[in-house]
Amino acid sequence: MTAEEWIKQHIYGTLEYEYYFMDGKEYNVSEALHEICSRMMVGTKAKDIAIQHREPDRMTEILAGKDGGSTPAQYAFSGCSSMQELVRYRGMKRNIAAIFKACIPVAQGVPESMHLLDNMIESAHKEIRSQSEEEPDFSYGTGIIPVQCHEIQDLIEYYQMNFSIGNIFKACYRIGHCDHSSKERDLNKCIWFATREFRRWTSPPIPQ
Repeated sequence: MTAEEWIKQHIYGTLEYEYYFMDGKEYNVSEALHEICSRMMVGTKAKDIAIQHREPDRMTEILAGKDGGSTPAQYAFSGCSSMQELVRYRGMKRNIAAIFKACIPVAQGVPESMHLLDNMIESAHKEIRSQSEEEPDFSYGTGIIPVQCHEIQDLIEYYQMNFSIGNIFKACYRIGHCDHSSKERDLNKCIWFATREFRRWTSPPIPQ
């Protein structure tokens, strides 16, 4: 779901007032939604868009969600044109970055996919045992982020990640930035989905 779709679904029916203010300019409901969408589509986080009206706390809850919530604000990135920049933007260290960056080549079905999946599982176990402080290795996963991608869901859809790889990709991105899911829980999620995907690659096809 894009930021625009999320806003329309979760906000449009809840705005109670006819006019809103952003940066000192007055907008009606339709104009306010358009302005919010425009800002989010270029990477502005929802929580950074200041909207004034008679119930500011209500707007903050609707727009940005509760702290750590799974909203577009949490998964949007701004000004990142490559995977290296995205990894640095999120502050990932070596183990988590290795899992995160491997998702794209695995989704593309490269010949090394089984090796990369094995590395994902090993890196997650390492991180659970001892938090990595090493900088990421950029020997792979150096792709350019397409200009139309502004949040993690955009990248998942662009690279046609399946359910397992998409969940790993998103879990890595939110590690350390999500109040409702601990780091260990997200790392175990990576292990579970990577193990499942590894088995899918190594299992014989199911007879029709």
